[in-house]
Amino acid sequence: MGTLPEAAIALFRTPPDRFVADRDALVKELRADGRDDDAAAVKALRKPTATVWALNQLADRQPDALAALFEAGRALRAAQSEAIAGSSSAALVEAGAGRRAAVGRLTAATIAILDESGHRGAAQTDAIAQALEAASVDADIGAELSAGTLEKLPTAASDMGLGGMPAMTALPGGGDTAAEPSGPSRAEAARLRRDRDAARTNAGRRRASADRLAKQIAEHEATVDRLRAEHAEAESAALEAETEAERAARAAEDAGV
Repeated sequence: MGTLPEAAIALFRTPPDRFVADRDALVKELRADGRDDDAAAVKALRKPTATVWALNQLADRQPDALAALFEAGRALRAAQSEAIAGSSSAALVEAGAGRRAAVGRLTAATIAILDESGHRGAAQTDAIAQALEAASVDADIGAELSAGTLEKLPTAASDMGLGGMPAMTALPGGGDTAAEPSGPSRAEAARLRRDRDAARTNAGRRRASADRLAKQIAEHEATVDRLRAEHAEAESAALEAETEAERAARAAEDAGV
C-alpha cells in the first residue's frame, strides 16, 4: 500500500456499506484542496470485505492482544531456530501453543465484531485465524494489522506461518562426542515418507477447500452489501414517491376533486 493522507486512515474503520460514500466524499475534499495525487491514491482504495474491516478494528479494540500476538510470533521463530540448531523441541512446542492461544483470542474478538455488525462471524473463523497467523510472522502484514490498515485478507504462508524458517530436520546426537546415529529401517522410512506425503496432500486439499469457501463467502458478502445499498436507495425513492402521492391527494382534495 502506498502512502495515504492521514484523513484516509479513518476509511479502514468505516463499515463496508458506508465505505464508498465516505471515500468519494474524501476524494472530493482532497481535489477541492488541490491535492490531486492524494485524491487519486484514496480513489484507488477498494471497499474491504466485512472480515477485513473487522480485523482492522482490532488496532483500536485489542491493542494489547495484538502486541501479544506479535510477541508470540517472535517467540515461535526463535524457538524453531533453536530447535534446528539442536536444542530441545519442548520450547518449540510451548511457543506454538502460545501463538495458537494468541490467535485464538483475537479470532474470537474478530468474530464478535462481525456478529455485532450483523454478519455471521463464525463462518469466517478459518480465514481470520489464517490472517492472524500470517500477521504474527510477516512484518509487513503485521504492520498493517497493527495500524488497522489491511486492504485484503493475507494468503496462507507456504511455511505454515513460521516466517520463512527452513523446514525442521532431525539432528543426530546433540552432545560434544560423536555418536552413531540411529534411525528407522528402510521399510519404516518409506512408510513415514508415504504418511508425510499423504498428510501434505490432504492438508493441501483441505486448505484449497477452505480458501474456496472463504472466497465464496466474501463474494456473497459483497452481494449482500450491494443489495443493502440498492434497498436503501429503493426505500428512499419509495418514501419520496409516497410523500409526493400524499401531496397530490391533498391538492386534489382541496380542489374538490
